[in-house]
Formats: sequence, C-alpha cells, structure tokens
Amino acid sequence: MKTLSNGISTVEKYLAVGLMFAMAVLVTAAVLFR
Repeated sequence: MKTLSNGISTVEKYLAVGLMFAMAVLVTAAVLFR
C-alpha cells in the first residue's frame, strides 16, 4: 500500500471513495431488503 507521503493521484482517491460507497450501498441494501 502506498504511503501518503508519496502522494495519491486524484483518480485513485475517487476510486477508493467510490469503492467504499458501493460497499456501503450493498450492505445497506442487504439489510433493508433481506
């Protein structure tokens, strides 16, 4: 895993946030529609 001192590109940042958001949505949907 890259260190923050090396700097993270904007694309990688958005991909990480998007992935976490997608996981949160999937978990929420699983709980609501179980």
